[in-house]
Amino acid sequence: MKSLESGESTCRVALLFDGWRRLITAAWTDGIREECKKIQKKTGTSVDLVQYQCWGNASLNRAFNQGEYAVFDLPDLSSFDGIIVDVTNIVDEKVRDEVIDRIRKSGVPAVSLCFDVPGLLYAGVDGRSAERTILEHLYTVHGCRSFFFAGGPKDNYENLERFRAFKECMEKHQVPEDKQGFCFGTYEAESGTDAVQKILASESPLPDAIVCANDNIAVGVILEAQKHGIRVPQDVKVTGFDCLDKAMYFDPQITSAELSREKIGSLAMRVLYRKMQKEAVEKYSYVDSVCHFAESCGCPNTGTVSYRSYLKDTILYGIKSGKADDKQALFESGLMECQTFEELRDCVLTKLSDLGCDGAFLVLDERLTEKGGSKELPEVFEHAHLRVLGGFEKEAGQESKDRDVNSGFLAGASEEELLEYLRGKAGTGYLIFVTPLHLKEQVAGYLLTINPRFLLEYEYIYRIHEHVLNTLQEIRDHQRIVENMHKMKALYERDRLTGVYQRAALKDRIEPAFSQMLADGSKVGVCFADADLFKEMNDTRGHEFGDRVLRRIAHVMDENLPGTGYVCRYGGDEFL
Repeated sequence: MKSLESGESTCRVALLFDGWRRLITAAWTDGIREECKKIQKKTGTSVDLVQYQCWGNASLNRAFNQGEYAVFDLPDLSSFDGIIVDVTNIVDEKVRDEVIDRIRKSGVPAVSLCFDVPGLLYAGVDGRSAERTILEHLYTVHGCRSFFFAGGPKDNYENLERFRAFKECMEKHQVPEDKQGFCFGTYEAESGTDAVQKILASESPLPDAIVCANDNIAVGVILEAQKHGIRVPQDVKVTGFDCLDKAMYFDPQITSAELSREKIGSLAMRVLYRKMQKEAVEKYSYVDSVCHFAESCGCPNTGTVSYRSYLKDTILYGIKSGKADDKQALFESGLMECQTFEELRDCVLTKLSDLGCDGAFLVLDERLTEKGGSKELPEVFEHAHLRVLGGFEKEAGQESKDRDVNSGFLAGASEEELLEYLRGKAGTGYLIFVTPLHLKEQVAGYLLTINPRFLLEYEYIYRIHEHVLNTLQEIRDHQRIVENMHKMKALYERDRLTGVYQRAALKDRIEPAFSQMLADGSKVGVCFADADLFKEMNDTRGHEFGDRVLRRIAHVMDENLPGTGYVCRYGGDEFL
């Protein structure tokens, strides 16, 4: 922690988050920021946040995912006072282990969200206890004696905790092996479909209850069961987990357990701050999970939701989404017209300003933007080559979307100069949002946004990210095409033997230059030369000797030529 001139203290916390498919868990950030406000009010300590966000499982292309995960290599984690990390969505164990290893080596206090990591503090929901409560309810209240667990990813920590609760209850009540079953899949509804199909294919009697690892799976189970004429809850009882709107407003209303990610984020920040203050804290910290028993297990509707309000919100959301779709389409069309990196910069920064933020910067590897920048880029950030292509900052008292964005702020600055500028904002309680820019596995730079107010209300963040990456790739491809065309033209214009211009360049290049020099009033001289007795020399000394003579003539003429002149092999042994 650092002390400011005002006497208050400030600290910096890194947030390392991987999205789920093409979404981000904005609730983590929301809960963390709310807790930061409480810390500021209670202690006077301002907490500045830097969120490094990627989508490493949004694509089936491993090279693309590798480029996404490079963002976790960007920060010097040892420069932070604390770290909060979410590795639950990182399906690549190698990547996950590398991220965890970097956190450990930083020596900085760190909290892991909903994933137990040795050496790191844990903040999450006590899903094991909540799942046990649901199972006890099914056993004691509804008399269920046979069970099936429809799980999510088998290597996911939260899923395994819920499965452990399932096995513990089976053992506690001595449920026979032939009265219990399970399968694993994903957290999507399709896993629920697969679970029902597996049960039906076994030709065993339907279980009394299907316990699902989350609400998505429960929805899939119910829909597939209904396709086969199986009634819920009359023929089979179904439960979920997470207590999402889809569970509360589904028909039948789904029994579920709350998983408030806002509360977990808040808890993580609270625990981390105590650890940063050198206080003794427990390894595990949990938020309470309230179980809501509803129609899908045979209980009455909870009566806690308003269907009319939900319908109204859905209609309003549709209107808002329509406007957002129009803006998104306009942005995408603007990107399609970008032919240069500067045009990409202007388009992206204008979009971010329109969405609402206090500033943004586009940082690229200078080797990408320099002339002849079609060379391969590294697979890791090389900080010495990172340059600010441009940015903007909001003026005090102005909404960024109300201003005409001047995207040249700090243009050309080194990354260190950008970081120095950001250090000047220490103690303001900012949130800096950083996303990677890459060409598949090649690291191209990053996009940095200050206080993005759109994180919680704008669901198209990944679409923006994806279209920016696609445009970056298209500009790079165009760059390579132009460079190859120049190379081909150079090959076409140059004589392969001597390296000077050949006759084909006379009309396309030399004559226009000659005319322009005359128009400018320049003094122009023309020299025409050939090699005496070249044929006899060629016949008696051989073609290889003749070639050396021609190369020597061309070299002497080119070496003694003024900088604005041209040497052309007009044909055979004739030079101009």
